[in-house]
Amino acid sequence: MTTNAVTLELPDIRVAKIATAESLSGLSQLEYHLGYLASSPDRIFLRLWKNSGNGKFNTNWLALADIEKALADVPADGSFTADAFNLLFRHRSVNSRFFSIACLLHAQLLRRTEEGYVRHTPTELWAELQALIEAGTHLQSTSMGQGAGHIAVKVSGEVKKSPKKVIPTKSVVPTKTAAPTSHA
Repeated sequence: MTTNAVTLELPDIRVAKIATAESLSGLSQLEYHLGYLASSPDRIFLRLWKNSGNGKFNTNWLALADIEKALADVPADGSFTADAFNLLFRHRSVNSRFFSIACLLHAQLLRRTEEGYVRHTPTELWAELQALIEAGTHLQSTSMGQGAGHIAVKVSGEVKKSPKKVIPTKSVVPTKTAAPTSHA
């Protein structure tokens, strides 16, 4: 009998910044991470990590470049609704889309308008991220209780969910030599 092993190579995304945002409903706090690709530090990513409430969500990294692709038909200064993110979150929890928007608002990468949302370029955030990336920052998250959510890994087009992992409570400590987490 032959067994076909599947090798899953996950990108080495390092956590540069950890922040907490209020959900759009105001019912929970969301911990999110801004990360960068170790081999290409100009590629920035966002991931939801923890929710103090009960809503499920996906913890996969989302490239900011993919967000821009999703907004390709929206003029640079044009407004859009959450529906513009539908393709980014296909086959994922509906919460992921709205939780991501809450985090993007908190990071000031989006702003609210009467019509929905618009893109925003926060120069302070980019300067902070650049300094953190140049320092080789790779943070470990342990700031909130576990909360809801799950980890999903895409293997050959099929999404496999793993159980939540319990992380001991410690302070967030930046390290330059921390090993990549298995939560990508």
